[in-house]
Amino acid sequence: MEELNGEELRKMIGGVLKRSITDLSFRRRLLADGNRAMTDAGLGPLPAGITVRFVDNCRKTAKTVVLPDPIESGALSDLDLDQVAGAGCLISHMRTE
Repeated sequence: MEELNGEELRKMIGGVLKRSITDLSFRRRLLADGNRAMTDAGLGPLPAGITVRFVDNCRKTAKTVVLPDPIESGALSDLDLDQVAGAGCLISHMRTE
């Protein structure tokens, strides 16, 4: 499969998140095997070497935060600084009330 750029991947994940709010069967499949659920839903397959793992927030006050990749050596590039500052993060809030 052709490689996705960052914007295409963000759109794809955004659609998955939106659907997961109302389609509980799809949500369960995402939690069990994200790549397969996305492919089965016509949203993939993802490029080779890319694995997507979805996790469920346990309570309405719990939030899952993914830490950025560690930097092994050298100074931070502008892109690295943007990622650390959150410019490359996708944050979604869901009301559970």
